[in-house]
Parts: sequence; C-alpha cells; structure tokens
Amino acid sequence: MNYQHPTKETEALRKDLQQLQRAHSALKDSFNESVQRCEQLEVAYNQSQQKYQLLATNSLEVIWTLDLEHQFTYISPSIYKLRGLSPEEAMAETLEATVTAESYQLLRSTLLQCQQETGPLRIEVEQYHKNGQLIWVELYLKTLQNKRGELIGFVGNSRNITRRKQSQQATQQLAERFESLVAKAPIGIYVLGLNASQEIEFKYVSDRWCEIHQITREEVMSDISCINKRINQDDQESFISMNKEAIRHKKRFVWEGRMRSGDEERWFRIESVPIALENGEYQWYGAAKDITPRKQSENALRENEVRLRELNAQKDKFFSIIAHDLMGPFNGILGFSELLVAKINENDYEGIDEYAAMIEQSSKQSVELLRNLLEWSRAQTGRLEFKPVPLDLNNLITENTRLFDVIAAQKSITIVQDLPAPLQAFADPQMIRTVLRNLVSNAIKFSHPRGQITVNAHQDAAEIVISVRDNGVGISSNRLQKLFRIDENDSTLGTKQETGTGLGLILCKEFIEQHQGRIWIESQKGSGSTFYFSLPIKHPASTQGDSTR
Repeated sequence: MNYQHPTKETEALRKDLQQLQRAHSALKDSFNESVQRCEQLEVAYNQSQQKYQLLATNSLEVIWTLDLEHQFTYISPSIYKLRGLSPEEAMAETLEATVTAESYQLLRSTLLQCQQETGPLRIEVEQYHKNGQLIWVELYLKTLQNKRGELIGFVGNSRNITRRKQSQQATQQLAERFESLVAKAPIGIYVLGLNASQEIEFKYVSDRWCEIHQITREEVMSDISCINKRINQDDQESFISMNKEAIRHKKRFVWEGRMRSGDEERWFRIESVPIALENGEYQWYGAAKDITPRKQSENALRENEVRLRELNAQKDKFFSIIAHDLMGPFNGILGFSELLVAKINENDYEGIDEYAAMIEQSSKQSVELLRNLLEWSRAQTGRLEFKPVPLDLNNLITENTRLFDVIAAQKSITIVQDLPAPLQAFADPQMIRTVLRNLVSNAIKFSHPRGQITVNAHQDAAEIVISVRDNGVGISSNRLQKLFRIDENDSTLGTKQETGTGLGLILCKEFIEQHQGRIWIESQKGSGSTFYFSLPIKHPASTQGDSTR
C-alpha cells in the first residue's frame, strides 16, 4: 500500500474548513448574544409598559390623543378619576358630547390654533361627569406628528380644577361684597403700596375716602404728597415719622391728628395694617375716619369734668404702683435664674435647690401681687381688700430682704437685719410684703456702691416699729413734703440711673394707714435716709368685722 503526501489543494481545503468552523462558532455566539439581548429588551419593554400603565392609571391628569377628525384614539385609565368613565366608555364618545356647547367652540378654535403654534396651548372648559354634574377641566393641547413631521393628530392632558374655580368664584363674590361694603361704610378705605422706586403710593381709595378728605381720586393717586400738605403743621412730624416706621418695620399704623378738609380743619383717625402678598411685597390696608365730633366731645368733657379726670388719674397712678411693685420679685427671679443657669453650666449643683426655692417663692409672690392688681381693677373704686392675720414679722422681713440679695450684690451693697425674736404682729402679709419691698428697693436704688442697708424692728407697749435705713444720697427738705402726696409725687434716678414710678411710697402709706399705723421718714441730703412704719400688736378694735375700707 502506497502512502501519498497531501497535496497543496488538500491542505488549503483543510485550512478553509477550520476557518469556516471558527466563523460558525462566532456566528453562533453572536446569535446567542442577539437572542439574549432581545430577551433583555423584551423584559425592559414590559417593565416600561408596566411603569407607563401604573403612571397612567394613578396620575391625576388624563392623557389622550385625537386624530385629525377629532376622534379619540387613546385615553389613559385615569379618566375614571376625572369623569367616572372607563377608557373604553370615554373613547366611544364624540369630543362634542364631552363638554358644554360654549366649551366645545373654544376647544375647536384651540385645536385649529394648535396647528399654527409650536408649544402647547392651555384652556379651561366645562366637561360632563358620568353623574351628570359639570366639572371644570384644565386642558393642555399640542399637535402630534410622525417621524416625517407630518400632522397626524393631537395630544393633550386634562386636570380637574373644579375646586380652584370654585375658590376663584368665591373670591370674586367676596370682592363684590367688599365693594358693596366699602360703598356703604361711613369710613374711607384705602390701600397703600410701594412702587418700583420703593416710594409709597396709593393703590386704591374709596369714594367715601375722597369725600371725607374733600379730594379727588385722580389728584391723590397721582401725587400722595398732597395729603401731607393738608396735615396741621404741629401734627406733621408725628404723621411722617410713624409712616416711615410702619413701612420700615412692616407694622400697624395708627395716627390721630388734624387735617384740612375743604375749607376747614378736622380731626381724623387713620389706621392701617400690613398684608404680605404672594410675591413677598407688602401693602397697607387702612381706613380713615372723621373723628371731629368725638374730639369736640372729649374737649367738652375735659373742660366740664376736671375733677373726675383728676380722680381717674389718681386711680391710674395706684394701678401703676402695683404694676411697678411687681418688678421687685421679678428682679429676684431673674437674678436667681441667672445664678442657677451659671451653676448648671459649670456643673456646680451645690445650693441650686436654694436658688430654685427662692425663684419659686418670688414667683408665688408675683402671682399674689398680680391677683391684687386684678382685684383693684375689678373694684374700680380704690377699695383694697384687707385681710389681717397673726404674723411672724421676723420670717416675713427675712424672706423679703433676701429677695434683694442679688440686686444688692450688683452694687456691692450689704443688707443687715437687726431683729428681736420673736416678733408677732396682726397684719395683712401681702400689704406688709409690698411695703418692705418698696422700702428696701428704694434704699438700694439711692445707696452708693459698697453701702449698707439696715432693716431694724423693735416693739414697745402699743406697737411694733420697723425701719429701713441707708447711708445713700438722702432727700432734701423740700422733697420730703411731697413723698407721700399723690398729686405732687415725683421720681428721682438712683445712683446707677435706676428708674421708678415715684409712687411706691404712696402705696406704702395707704397700706400702713389701712392697719391704723404710721409711716414717716428722717433724712438729710447727702447723709442717707431712714424710713419708719408702725404696726399694732393686736388687731385694732375699729377694724373688727370689717376687712375692707
């Protein structure tokens, strides 16, 4: 058997066969990849379809398409939420049947206009619901084109705006009612705002406003300064400054003054409040009222009832006394609160229970004093409720002087107590607290830094005498006679410019005399002052069975 070597042709065929095998393998791999890619695309397409269906079903807006004959070719499932219809039921309707006749004409003209516009067009139409009711619908319309740019129909979306339209209608009704009210109101209504140059100008004035000011709408709308020119010269400064402050701080404006109206000068009350607009700007809505008759009545009352006015002034001063006396315990609360916060911040808890107790005590006293103020206001006659009880004066004096420890320390003042033990009296504790707080507070106010205040008490056969002595500035002889008089009281600044009402001593006198006690002072200019007051040891017989005066 003869062995033949392969020819060149056979070798070439073998190589070609190997190349075909490799090409087949590559083609097979490519086919498998294409199949896998198609499967992935199909999954992605299905997922996209599901997302679109979910979006279309749950969207508050309805998406729809029309052909060139204005027949529906697609309506999203959310049509049910809008009109109570399924997509199949809605697509079976003609476009004309879905809306009112007026809305249909608007819709047709808009579809024609769409063909001339590049962007979407917006309209509002009244559309029928399945239940027969009409709903307001906002539509956005746009042309639908194929890949060659040819018009093949329209696409749009619908949204229910019934509530918004109802709100607009309600607003319109309110505006109409406002105009009706303004026309009938006895006051003039106006609106002020800022122009582009941030200058104030009238945005609106009512007919009544023009009438009471004797000015035309055209005149005031074109030049607001014509109002300033009409104001009495003595009242102009307050009017202009209050206007500037109201504009600067966006606050309420209230002014009463004299202004020329026609040929006469009259009194006006002008009041406005700032209203923030949606764009962040402000406008002032106000009213102007002619109060000339009221001012004339007030002048007549002032002239014919001078005595009554004086009595009311005295009552108001007494109210001020109680309000002023609240500052004592509140200062104690603030001082101890600051110490308490400082202690806690320093993690030093030693003694904070004592500070807290003092704050509580001062708070309770403040509440008691406020209750007294309310009682005075309710009485309206100046009568003070008087409730004397057996009283430990040592404890009362100690607790009230301790309230001033922090305040005294701020001026390096020492408060010393010189009290016998025990010391019993029959007195109203709240009134005596008020007296002590006033006297100690005044002593601190008029003492020099590093001074000393001494609170002393002693008892004799008939009464107890308490004194508060300081080594401060003292009081001149001409002022001593005015200290306890309500019609001539005055207030002097303390050594650190502390302020007060100057009426605390009058309240002290009132309370001590309520106890049938005495109050007096010994002082010399530059050598300090000593205030004394006395209390009976027992309840005076003349006040038995009567706790008020």
